[in-house]
Amino acid sequence: TMQVLLSMAVNLGMTPTKGLALPLFSYGGSNYLVSILSITIMFRIYRDVYKMPIIIGMGNAFFGETQCLLAPVPDYLTLLKNNNKIPIQINSNRIFNYVYIDNVVTAIEIMFKKGVVGRIYEIVDHKNGCYSDIELARTLIKCYKNTTDYTKWIDYINDRPCKYSNCPLNDKLLKELGWEITVSAKKGLKIVSDYYKDNC
Repeated sequence: TMQVLLSMAVNLGMTPTKGLALPLFSYGGSNYLVSILSITIMFRIYRDVYKMPIIIGMGNAFFGETQCLLAPVPDYLTLLKNNNKIPIQINSNRIFNYVYIDNVVTAIEIMFKKGVVGRIYEIVDHKNGCYSDIELARTLIKCYKNTTDYTKWIDYINDRPCKYSNCPLNDKLLKELGWEITVSAKKGLKIVSDYYKDNC
């Protein structure tokens, strides 16, 4: 969809930030449910009625230097830039699999060239990409503020009255096409942190 293309262009720095959240990857289960249902219906129509070849790529936390401010990475860095604390729920169980945008672009290129029509390819970094909210906050504090005094920059807040489910993703099919992570999540977070220091 146009929103996906625009969000990717923003992450690559090809267009200015517009504040659009990427479908399926923004906050909340209701967004995920509505997005997945809408896209599934659209794909079924195009596949069955128009005989259009469909290949699906999915993940749950892509990030880059010019990402919209609604996502955790730019949100946390903006707070740190303004010398504000990052609010973290006391018992948060959210774990996202963070994948730097360069890896996403190469995954999409490989899917277009070698992907099998009708398959779903999951773009994840199992080795280094899994971060809870608190782990992400600590990593960004260390990168941006150059300190391990996390208590100074984290504000523990009461839990929201909802539960997050962490969907396990599997990159086996994508790796079978020859895709590999070239920029680890940790290195990507450092790149984005440095970008915020120099440009924001």
